[in-house]
Amino acid sequence: LLAGVGNLIGIVQIIRIYPYHYFKNTLVYSFPSANSNLFNIVFFNSKNNDKHVKEIHHLLGISGTTKNVVIASLTKDNETALIICNEYGVPITESICNFSASLLSLSESFIAAASDHNLYLWNYKTHETKGFTFKHAITSISLKSKLLFISFDSKELVSYLIPSFEEHSRYNIPFIVEKLDLASDETRISMIDVHGNMVFLDIHSGTATKSTRNETWCMKWSEDSPNYLVSLEKQRLYVYRNFKPEESIVSLTHVLQYKDLVVNTVNFIGLFKDPLNPTKANFYQFDSKPLRDLKLLLRTNVSRDEIISYVKEKDHPTLWQILAESCLQTNDLYNAEKAFEQTNNKASHLFIKTLSTIPKNSDLQNGLIAWYLQDYRKAESLLLQADRTDLVLEMLNSIRDWTR
Repeated sequence: LLAGVGNLIGIVQIIRIYPYHYFKNTLVYSFPSANSNLFNIVFFNSKNNDKHVKEIHHLLGISGTTKNVVIASLTKDNETALIICNEYGVPITESICNFSASLLSLSESFIAAASDHNLYLWNYKTHETKGFTFKHAITSISLKSKLLFISFDSKELVSYLIPSFEEHSRYNIPFIVEKLDLASDETRISMIDVHGNMVFLDIHSGTATKSTRNETWCMKWSEDSPNYLVSLEKQRLYVYRNFKPEESIVSLTHVLQYKDLVVNTVNFIGLFKDPLNPTKANFYQFDSKPLRDLKLLLRTNVSRDEIISYVKEKDHPTLWQILAESCLQTNDLYNAEKAFEQTNNKASHLFIKTLSTIPKNSDLQNGLIAWYLQDYRKAESLLLQADRTDLVLEMLNSIRDWTR
């Protein structure tokens, strides 16, 4: 599009983004082929450049979890074929629902597929299926492990318990929802209406944020914390903590994943210039501000107490993990244990308990710490000094190092 006002000219480039999903470092994206009813589905691993291409007739949608992806297509009988694939595009299982589904959402056990007035719920672990019909038209759905949220054109948002499908809660909202996304612990939900306005809802209290974010076209909650979310608004990427934006970055990319306080994005504009030959150059990573700030604090002469206070304030498992590892490097086992407790990493917590039974600053203790921190050369040297060849062999076996 080209528009002129006075001596100014505005150029608008419209690029349609077709269904996609990202999991296990693999972007699954689609685009139409020369045959109008045929779509190419590309599985591209952004880490090792591994690529697989499938062809699907009458593609309806793509969705997924952190472990798999479902591809929905329309059959000759006007039904929906739901095919679950792994990261290589290999089909794992499939099902057929008896209507054309335009909305998809997945959990670790269930797939919800919806049309305007129908919903198909499939437990792809047990292959049990259920069907439901609604009076009002469905506008969006979002499914997690325990709850399925459905928004309707009647300006209602309803949650249902999974798998019983009993109504859990109902909310009246002042707009028609176009997109829903549920936080990792299912206590918060973000919504984008048909005009691009984004609103947050606290599920427990039933209260929504008073202010809205405008011109929002993409949003994704962190996979490992209900406090963090990333969105794309206008030409900027915003990182939120507890409903408040903490920073923004100029970006025209699409969000793929938000995990460990790292935002992974893709530049579809560049990717679609040659969609059958994707490259790593179109993929980007951004460390969010809390992660950058903690790394900076650890490089400076800030006291340990100040760093701990900062991590407590931001409260994210990744920050606690980094803090714990920093404490291990100085043999501060007390604070390392406290930090590991906040990560919910039971293995690391048990590791600290084991270290506490070993003489402090001994070669054995320092060798085990170096092993945990993946400093294998240092660990090998220290463990040999401690006369623990058995542990050296165990370590080398664990990292598949057969050269020594």
